Amino acid sequence: MKNLSEKFTTFIQDFKNVHQEAKKQGFVNIMKLLWKDLFVGRTAFQWIYLLLLSSVPFFLEWTKALKKEVA
Repeated sequence: MKNLSEKFTTFIQDFKNVHQEAKKQGFVNIMKLLWKDLFVGRTAFQWIYLLLLSSVPFFLEWTKALKKEVA
């Protein structure tokens, strides 16, 4: 239990540090960094992998809807 309490305290402190740094960067700069991280400089293979990975939930929902129509 003590170990869990220490981890929780560390998490809270780390989150405060991230929040302070984000306030320093500002919203616009955070959005620029997010854009660069998600979209800039990806190879074709990385784009295909990302699209395939993100299509899995859509495919699962679509097949679930088809099963309901048939039943």
